[in-house]
Amino acid sequence: MAKVENYLLGMDCGTTNIKAVILGEDGTVAAEASRPSRFLSPGLNMQEQDAGEWWANTVDIFRSPASQAGSEVVKRIRGISISSHTVSMLPVDAEGNPVRTAMTYQDNRSAAELHAIVAAVGYDRFVQIVGGQPAVAFLPNKIMWFKKNQPELFAKTAYFLQASSYINFKLTGIMTSDIDQASRTQCLNISTMDWSDEIGEVIGVDLHKMLPPLKLVDEIIGFVTEEAARETGLISGIPVIAGCSDAMASMHATGMSRLGEAGESSGTTSLVFVGSETKSAPDVPVVTRPCAIDGMPWIFDAPIQTSGAALKWFIDTL
Repeated sequence: MAKVENYLLGMDCGTTNIKAVILGEDGTVAAEASRPSRFLSPGLNMQEQDAGEWWANTVDIFRSPASQAGSEVVKRIRGISISSHTVSMLPVDAEGNPVRTAMTYQDNRSAAELHAIVAAVGYDRFVQIVGGQPAVAFLPNKIMWFKKNQPELFAKTAYFLQASSYINFKLTGIMTSDIDQASRTQCLNISTMDWSDEIGEVIGVDLHKMLPPLKLVDEIIGFVTEEAARETGLISGIPVIAGCSDAMASMHATGMSRLGEAGESSGTTSLVFVGSETKSAPDVPVVTRPCAIDGMPWIFDAPIQTSGAALKWFIDTL
């Protein structure tokens, strides 16, 4: 009797494109699709994206490969995992409806708030808590800016989500954050592996209430709901894995598996990353994060935010 093959569905919500692929057990591509993402720039130093477009593109690119592969393949999809760009601030209400557009990692309007946070916590203590040097790309200063400048919208906010967390919520109805994305926010205490009370106190927000429960990157967080199945063309009940950042997914794709190995990933942004046994490096401009790979518990990465984005601007401008 011929073996019945099973499949996995992966998707990356990148900064400039959203991609999806259905893979067979041997890694063969059964179907794939991609769609461009749109940036919004409402003012100087402001970069945003519409979460409604994240989901609309997700629905579109899930339907496309599902149609390419056929119903028999779709019926044998055994799991879904989402990666995405990191450090967006998407406020949603208690029902998961976006309160405003997402401020992305390229949004620099909250520099004054960052300085206030570091002054209150102290530079050395800040690095000790979050495992990396402070930068305007991250979440605490964005939340502080939002609370101060848009209080009516802040009052409607129940949670702050990342792109992958939002898409996972739309698929499963459950709000979560994978530990990799959490470690990128600078709201996580890397010693306790939980949301930081100290950072929350400084910005005036209970992070345990307004950031979602933490999950391991390979943990099943829920299952595709009937509503999501109708929208996407998938089958209800497919397990959805917590997933990780696009950077961590790239790291896995390079085959990094031992301490001391290094890699590089380039897209809209670029990252150089290396496995380490050290939790923080206060004198070097890197970000620290936990890693799910056995034997390589910590990752240092050094991001460059405008590598591919600068090239795209050059091509589009000339």
